[in-house]
Amino acid sequence: GLGWLYSFNGWMVRCGVEWSGHPGMDNGRLMSLHGKVAHIPASEVEVLVKADGTLILRGKVNEVWFKGANFEVWTQLELGHAASSFKIKDTVTNLSPKEQEYTMLYHANYGKPLLGKGARLFGTFDTVQAFDETALSDIKNWDTYEAPGYVPPGGERLYCVTPFPDKDGKAHVFFQDRTGERGLYFKFKTNQLPYLSVWKNEDTESNGYVTGLEPGTGFPPNRTVERKAGRQPRILPNETKSFELEYSIHSGRSSVKAARAKIEQVVGTRRNPRLLPDVLPKEQ
Repeated sequence: GLGWLYSFNGWMVRCGVEWSGHPGMDNGRLMSLHGKVAHIPASEVEVLVKADGTLILRGKVNEVWFKGANFEVWTQLELGHAASSFKIKDTVTNLSPKEQEYTMLYHANYGKPLLGKGARLFGTFDTVQAFDETALSDIKNWDTYEAPGYVPPGGERLYCVTPFPDKDGKAHVFFQDRTGERGLYFKFKTNQLPYLSVWKNEDTESNGYVTGLEPGTGFPPNRTVERKAGRQPRILPNETKSFELEYSIHSGRSSVKAARAKIEQVVGTRRNPRLLPDVLPKEQ
């Protein structure tokens, strides 16, 4: 169930739609790692230009199997005049005559030069829970990054974050490098994507030194675990679910400082999330 890793590359990898998360069995079916949608070619692609010059790239993917799930996914990347900011607007429609389970995880990946020893995360974080005992042993440093090779080869740490929304219903996250010269700010609606997975892969550079900051409908355990935990959403026949994310890239001390000030204003007095004392339950 790990074939997904053979083509895991790039900045944004969508995981889903029928399932995502770790591989395992569910009612006699093998749920492979992170689902199928990232490996299905688009059947339609469009390039649109608005009157104000905004560039829109759209593509349609159909994830379907005979007498089973039938999802139509439209992905959209919207680029404005400022090359430093962009939006992602996706929709998922259930074309099956039956209600279906679904999931969406936005596996966004970051490496050097943004990632490095001393890089930090800031955001509207309510609770943080370690995925396993390895992550729990270092949970006090969950939002701070170490140099390549901090974990044994093949090792990783994963933290499951529940963010809180601002007055407009959006979670805010800012990822800043050690020097204060670079940063990335992103927002997403918590009624669409209520969770954030923080994957810290502080492995050697040759093995992949990378972090994943991943808004999603759930956390990375197998679908059987997510269902029992109440994090497995469902979609009615012909119903459409929407997902919107906004990103901005910050370069230079003044831009990074302004982004930090903005997120500190949104966070307010809730600067220290609750660090839960136990690992994420995995009961099926």
